[in-house]
Amino acid sequence: NFRFLIYFLSLFIVIFISFFLISHILLFFTPQKSSFEENKRYEIYLFHDLAHTEIVLKSNSLIKPLKEKLKPFIKDFSNYLAFSYGDQFFMLHIKRWKDMKFTTMLKALFINTPAVIKIGCYKSIKKDDSIIKIPVSKKTYIKLQNNILNSFKLKSGSLIAVKTDNKNLGLHYFRAYRDYNLFFTCNTYTGEILRESDLSVSLWTPLSYQVVYHFPK
Repeated sequence: NFRFLIYFLSLFIVIFISFFLISHILLFFTPQKSSFEENKRYEIYLFHDLAHTEIVLKSNSLIKPLKEKLKPFIKDFSNYLAFSYGDQFFMLHIKRWKDMKFTTMLKALFINTPAVIKIGCYKSIKKDDSIIKIPVSKKTYIKLQNNILNSFKLKSGSLIAVKTDNKNLGLHYFRAYRDYNLFFTCNTYTGEILRESDLSVSLWTPLSYQVVYHFPK
């Protein structure tokens, strides 16, 4: 009835206002890092657009445990691998934002839905404002890759590949350890991986620009 509709819309508005307000307050809080500057001779790359973020690594410098898990699925380790996270249905079936149904978006945000980690294989990376290069120490580089590895869901010690009709042979999808929801989005995933690798990232990053906010552009 009409009263229920008003109640639902009011609740929806309050949730989203609180969501944006809290995320912007936390934007200015980052965990304390050591003041000791280690030798930063490694590089990671951070892709970002208006809605999405990805962590990009040189595939020939992957740590052995991560590389061994990927070997059955990825044959070429001479270029770049981009790691990102998202709702499984969205990642596999929605090609353009205009194809997104409102009901699909509500389900992804307000219900724990299965998530995948997408790995894109690229011969080169863009040299524009969508890519941020971040120098890191060996310790951080190894820690970051272990954090990525731990974000996959495993079965009998192996990655769980997700079948797709996508004809792009450079894309691979695997089951993620955590489900997708309003409070753990593709950007929350990226921010958590970076933050737990001792990089200065805000405490909560549900939006893409919040992930890159503290990195030099």
